[in-house]
Amino acid sequence: MSVMGVAPRIVLDGPLPRPPLFGLSSAAQSVGGDEPHWRAGANLYPYPPDLPSANDPCAAGTFRDKATPTGVTLPEGFPTFTAYLGEICTAASVGDWDEFKGRAESALRARDGWALERQLVAADFVDAPHLGDDNVDVLASGAPVAAAVAIAYLEEALAATAQDGLIHLTAAVAAFLGGDYLVNDRGVLRTYRGTTVVVGTGYSDADVPTPSGTPGSTPAAGQSWIYVSGPVLYRKDPNIFSLPEDESEALDRSDNTVIYRAERDLWVAWDGQLQAAVLADWSP
Repeated sequence: MSVMGVAPRIVLDGPLPRPPLFGLSSAAQSVGGDEPHWRAGANLYPYPPDLPSANDPCAAGTFRDKATPTGVTLPEGFPTFTAYLGEICTAASVGDWDEFKGRAESALRARDGWALERQLVAADFVDAPHLGDDNVDVLASGAPVAAAVAIAYLEEALAATAQDGLIHLTAAVAAFLGGDYLVNDRGVLRTYRGTTVVVGTGYSDADVPTPSGTPGSTPAAGQSWIYVSGPVLYRKDPNIFSLPEDESEALDRSDNTVIYRAERDLWVAWDGQLQAAVLADWSP
């Protein structure tokens, strides 16, 4: 009788993490450049918010007077914050140090958009203006409305600015609306009107301590706060930092484990001129 030997199972890396489609990074405007002080954060100088006025060029006297511009309100500063993601393993299982570090770095690249979205909607990481703060315009009196109706409220708020912007949906609301209301336009999700839609994994359950019935308060099951804003700016540091850099510094000799963290500086902001929210009901 023959005996079949069984070799030990090999170890393979799992599937490479990939960022989700239609996240904030795919729809917001990336701020590049070599400005060395961007890590200190930034203030925004908004463009004029007024709608165009007009008069008759042939008019005379006081009929030719022009309205005084409203002027812009400078929003509070937007600080930079650091997102990090770690890996822990026994020292005997680390293997090649650079490959081990690369695991956390790959995972951070795939998921740092979640941190940008979380900061934009709830300011979970640093104190800054955010979509769910006290300046938000709560539509439909804060009452839950059907998801499709909620989109109509947000579109109307955006139309009042006569410019483009972003509608921010949770994954649940986007899935509920589906292709009847949302269109995949060559990798960009849009409403029927053409407004760009962000489906943020960081928007779900991003609660902040605000009074009940306002954005940030925990919605009931089957409901989500969704938002509309003007264009959003963001920046990701092109470099991911290794902490610690050396394997010997990562080793905890008390239990022989190695802990490594990949870190990346992030920044996100918008001009604050449009900030509205609706409580959307997506339950069947």
